[in-house]
Amino acid sequence: MEVPTRVRNEVSEAAGDSEDEAAAALEVILNALSEPEGRRAVEEPSAQVIVDVQEWASLASYAVARTYAPQSPLRYAGFSRRVTQLLVRIVTLLTVQLNKLGHILTHPTFSVSINFPWGVSASVSWTF
Repeated sequence: MEVPTRVRNEVSEAAGDSEDEAAAALEVILNALSEPEGRRAVEEPSAQVIVDVQEWASLASYAVARTYAPQSPLRYAGFSRRVTQLLVRIVTLLTVQLNKLGHILTHPTFSVSINFPWGVSASVSWTF
């Protein structure tokens, strides 16, 4: 599912310098991914699934980078528990989408990881 413009705008408005603002932006993402459209079965070509996951991962990264991105010195010593919990839930939903690639691609492997201070990264590889 492509990131709706509405969600992108809400995340941009919610994200800020505080950990509460980072959590609020991540909650916008999590709620959008949890809507029926976000949970729909993957019926798209594999390339579109990968594009969608990367788009959502970059949005989550934006939400946390606004708060945690490197500065001299870093403002926070790691993600707050709430931010970490929200990131884990978002990564879980993205992983569900990537797991469906096994029905489309031959021998897919992927990773979705949470990295301080930048947020979420996703990579996919497969053989033909």
